[in-house]
Amino acid sequence: MKITEVVLEHGNPSLGPHEVKTTISLMVGEQHVPRITRFLEEAVVNQTVGLKAYIAAIHGQDKAVLDQVEANAPKGPLAVGGTISTFVMHFENQPSIRMYDVYRQYSLSNFYPDFTKYMVEHGSKISFSADEPPMLKIDPDKDWEML
Repeated sequence: MKITEVVLEHGNPSLGPHEVKTTISLMVGEQHVPRITRFLEEAVVNQTVGLKAYIAAIHGQDKAVLDQVEANAPKGPLAVGGTISTFVMHFENQPSIRMYDVYRQYSLSNFYPDFTKYMVEHGSKISFSADEPPMLKIDPDKDWEML
């Protein structure tokens, strides 16, 4: 299991055209491997199974583990204008995994604020409103930045 990128997407879909979408992407370079590996080894999903085992269960379609994780999922309500955050893990030679509404539908230890803080500090961030797609500018000192 080799992760190539982790992404955290935030949005407020109930705001319609006033929605602001924010995406934080962290490409898994050599400097980030130890931190991501530690997160994978320490995080527990829904107080049920380690994140590494959960990823293996998804890729292996282990229904017993997936059902157990789902049964222990918190079911927090979404307020009007509330943010939905999705955590995405992209893998080399395996399908990506999306943890939709990660803060309300999952209890993922060491994720917030610990790992998300790391992603914000070391990843790339882009924000835009739903009715105005972002425009990107290439800068030799950065991957990209907003215009």
